[in-house]
Amino acid sequence: MKKTTRDEIARLIELDAAGFFARDGETPDELEKRIRREQTAPCPFDAGKNDVPIPPDILAEAGEITRKHYAFSRQGDRGFFVSRRLGLFCGGCAVWDTSNSARFFLLRRIFAERKKWLVFRRDELLAHELCHLAREAVGDEELEEFFAYRISFSAFRRTVADALSTERDVFFFLVALFLLLGASAVKAFLFPGLPITLFYLLLAGVISALALRTWRRNKTVGNAAKNLTRFGILMPFAVLFRSNVREIREIAGMKRKSQWHRFLAQKEKTSLRWLVIKRRFCRS
Repeated sequence: MKKTTRDEIARLIELDAAGFFARDGETPDELEKRIRREQTAPCPFDAGKNDVPIPPDILAEAGEITRKHYAFSRQGDRGFFVSRRLGLFCGGCAVWDTSNSARFFLLRRIFAERKKWLVFRRDELLAHELCHLAREAVGDEELEEFFAYRISFSAFRRTVADALSTERDVFFFLVALFLLLGASAVKAFLFPGLPITLFYLLLAGVISALALRTWRRNKTVGNAAKNLTRFGILMPFAVLFRSNVREIREIAGMKRKSQWHRFLAQKEKTSLRWLVIKRRFCRS
């Protein structure tokens, strides 16, 4: 990696605090160009007459949450309160337009006047999506939902919501569930002697597999956070938020502080992301 100047490092730290992380292999100039491209790309969202832009002060509510947990607060992101396009129980989402790099939020129109709807909080929804926008540069989908749900005000969502973190997880769970429901209906109305134990076992197996994976994931991240705390890092989850799953597993397996120092020395030579991590969060 090309040697980085003091001014470039200062600018990279500023961008990191604003939620813009360097991708692997990206130079400071390339990072700046990508940010400008994302922020100036025409927004492809076709706003209707009842759709209104999300004002900066509401986005700032979410920024306070992400600053507290992960030491960043994004500004300048675009979003809309919409009365359509969202699913029945969907509070909001972030949208990427890969054709022109545009990124924006969609939240239910009701959040323009209310801070909470059903089980959804406006600030939590926005903070969740801000985590996705920021962490996209890390290039790690496996822990994407873990970190986004970790900021939730709900203990249930913090603990288990990321169990169904991919479309494949949802697919297998729903297939097992509907097979059981279908078999139960056939047994109740057509063939009372139909054995359905296998369908119960299938659903139990899917749930157990998802639960085991979630437990292992939580344990790995937890061990990594404990090690970073032991190594003198004051905001361990801010560091892990900027790390991919391979790096987190390596940190989780460390026994001595000297391993952490060697890891840091190696990473900062090849990664702007880790150069910034070391300057912002690693003082010892």
